[in-house]
Amino acid sequence: MAHRIPAFSSNVAPVQSAFTGSPTSTSEMAKIRLPLSSISLPPSSHASTAEKADMTGKRLIQLQNMAEPPLKKSATLKPRSRPDKLAIDRLFDAHAYTEALDVCEKTLARNPHDQNAFFKKAVCLWHLGQVQESIECLTHYLMKYPNDAQAWARKGAILIYQHQYPQALKDLRKSEVLDPSDLVLEFYIFGFSCESFRQVATSAPYYLRHPDPSLSAEDVHLLHAFFFASHKEYESAMQEIQKARKSPNDLAGRILKVLKRDSKRLKQETQEKNKTLLSTGYLPISSLVHPHDLDPQEASPFSPLSV
Repeated sequence: MAHRIPAFSSNVAPVQSAFTGSPTSTSEMAKIRLPLSSISLPPSSHASTAEKADMTGKRLIQLQNMAEPPLKKSATLKPRSRPDKLAIDRLFDAHAYTEALDVCEKTLARNPHDQNAFFKKAVCLWHLGQVQESIECLTHYLMKYPNDAQAWARKGAILIYQHQYPQALKDLRKSEVLDPSDLVLEFYIFGFSCESFRQVATSAPYYLRHPDPSLSAEDVHLLHAFFFASHKEYESAMQEIQKARKSPNDLAGRILKVLKRDSKRLKQETQEKNKTLLSTGYLPISSLVHPHDLDPQEASPFSPLSV
């Protein structure tokens, strides 16, 4: 006995076009959300066999499912990255600190709890020469985010620039306690401190011209190491670090390990460059590269990060 599919009187244009091959718009496809029992078929598609009826039912289910996935996907889409953060980071990496500061302030006006904008604002102020404002901003930031090792290192380095050495060393050691990794030690603690000393064009550091009785002898040697390293005098920096070290695992002792490791790497890179120059046959021995002749950002194992 043949199965019959009853005809209905409702609109059949979307479904009919699917069977006849004529184009159907997306808006029309989206209308196909009715139960199968309420969808009408044109008389020409009435099946006379069970096989055709089954194929027709499967096709209708397929058409109905085609209209549903967009709603399901929209509920599972991952949120996009915040445009403010992307804009701040892009400007910051390009050293456009004035523009980055403006975006930070606008972002904080909308969302005072934006941690990235808060921290980058403080660093932008430092790079723009607004040192005291930068310190105040970092102080408020660390009251809210006291476990940020990078922020403690940055604040300590800025205090070195302000000649507030006891508090600077305290903040640097706080940074090491929060994150004892070599990354923080090499780039943030040592790198930022050397950067601060490079900002002061003087042959004699302030702490030697104006001794501070609250600084211990080890503290002075540690500051010496920062000062010499900022001028690419790495052998002298290592000698000062050895004098500042009380144990292999204190701040000075760990910096010494990193300095020895990176100095060895620097010598190897210098030797490779010299071999390359000699292999060309065009340069005399006197023109060979010496570690101290390299570009500061290339030669120094403590080139600070952009933040």
